[in-house]
Amino acid sequence: EIRNKKKALILQFNNLENMESHNLAKLLMSIREYLQIDGLHSLFLGPTDSLSAFEMYSQVESVFGKTIFLKPLTENQLLDILEKRCNSLKDPKGKYIQPYCEQTVRTLYKSLNGNMRLIFKIMDDSTLAFCKEMPSKITLDEIKSYCNLEFERRFNGLSFNEKKILTILYDKNELNQGELAEASGILRQNLTNYLQDLKDKGLIVIRSDSTDK
Repeated sequence: EIRNKKKALILQFNNLENMESHNLAKLLMSIREYLQIDGLHSLFLGPTDSLSAFEMYSQVESVFGKTIFLKPLTENQLLDILEKRCNSLKDPKGKYIQPYCEQTVRTLYKSLNGNMRLIFKIMDDSTLAFCKEMPSKITLDEIKSYCNLEFERRFNGLSFNEKKILTILYDKNELNQGELAEASGILRQNLTNYLQDLKDKGLIVIRSDSTDK
């Protein structure tokens, strides 16, 4: 119908990380016939760990073309976007104070591997938690305090094995699943569920090895 009206259509599926992998795989399987309609173009946007859902069913994997990996924005590009966002939101009749300092953003950029969404969310949540008067400027100390409080709140609600896994990762920073199983004494087949729960709670990141799925 769209083609008959001389129109074009691009479907964009964004924020794939908000779906669990098996649910995302089921969604992809349910729409695979539509994806093969001649002239239909679809974009699926999400983090690299969403790729596991595309690989669960061979019928789904065969439908998709080459995956494109986007590099994070540079520090200066992120600062430029943040400045434009703040300028677009400020009240021209009000008193404007830039709600951040450049060095704070640069420090967060390095700590969070350039994850723009996470950087902005932490700045936003920290401002709401600590800045009682507006306008105000969030500081790195306030952001650190907020992150420590938030981590402590989440950590206290974890099981013994989840706390053990997080403690090991905090010390080692990054391990593959075999190394983590050995360090924690948790059977590898049992480790998967703990890791998925920790990922769903936003406490760890799981990524696929480019040389080993």
